[in-house]
Amino acid sequence: RLLDAMRLLIPQAGCVVAAYHQPRDNLLVCHPQEFKDRYNALMFKRGVAFKGICRSQLPMQLHIDQAAADGIEAIDSQFAVLPLPLALPAWGVLLIERTGDDVFTLEELQLAREFAEKAAMASEEAANSRALRHSAEFDALTGAFNRRAVDFNLEKAFEPARGRNTPQPGLCV
Repeated sequence: RLLDAMRLLIPQAGCVVAAYHQPRDNLLVCHPQEFKDRYNALMFKRGVAFKGICRSQLPMQLHIDQAAADGIEAIDSQFAVLPLPLALPAWGVLLIERTGDDVFTLEELQLAREFAEKAAMASEEAANSRALRHSAEFDALTGAFNRRAVDFNLEKAFEPARGRNTPQPGLCV
């Protein structure tokens, strides 16, 4: 929804939100979806440079002229690079692409920065919610479901059988 709303306010060829925390917690959301391979290749090739820009927490513009390789179309575009304010060691970036030499205005960069801040807040809230749910359901020492989670899941599994007053297929009692 963020990318759709931003497309209405900031003219662009495409955009991508990329966030990196741990190998299993990476995120890459792009619009339009058919640019995903191209943006994946761009992040793979220039991710270290983007990470350095994100450390400064300052938005900037870059002209990227990337030759076509491995079936990925060439990129000759202006990019607005907006760091996502994430807690270390995580980092993330919002990239907005314009083809050709059309640069972004200061007002557009400020507006995009506000979108980036909202995106970071939403992703932090989602991560915190997931961590809270995990700590409520799993034992910290063993990593197994705690008693409350086991009771809840068993109750949920037996509920359909109680309604029919018949045994639930696949459950042994």
